[in-house]
Amino acid sequence: MGGDEIISLWKEYEAGETDEAKLLKDLDKIEMILQAQEYEAEGSHKESLDEFFTSTEGKWRTEIGKAYAAEIISRRKKKKKPSDGDSKPSAEKKQKVEGIGD
Repeated sequence: MGGDEIISLWKEYEAGETDEAKLLKDLDKIEMILQAQEYEAEGSHKESLDEFFTSTEGKWRTEIGKAYAAEIISRRKKKKKPSDGDSKPSAEKKQKVEGIGD
C-alpha cells in the first residue's frame, strides 16, 4: 500500500460517504463510549462522563452503530440504577449492622 492509497483512504473516511467510512466513524464513536463506560466501571473518574454519551446522540450513521450504542447505553443505565436490594437493607444485612446474628 503506497502513500497515495493511504491518503485516498483517509479522505474517503473523512468524507464519510461510503458504507465503509460510515461504519468506521460509528465504530470510532463506539470505542469512545466503551472507554468512558470502562472508566466509570472502574471508578477512575470522579466527574460525570455523560458528555461522551450525549455527544454521540443522533450521530449514528449505520444500523450496527445504533444497535451497539443502544446496548452499551442500556447496560450503563442498569449499572447506574440502584436495584431494590441496594436501596433497602435486607433483614440479614440489617441484623449484621445492628450486631444481631453474629
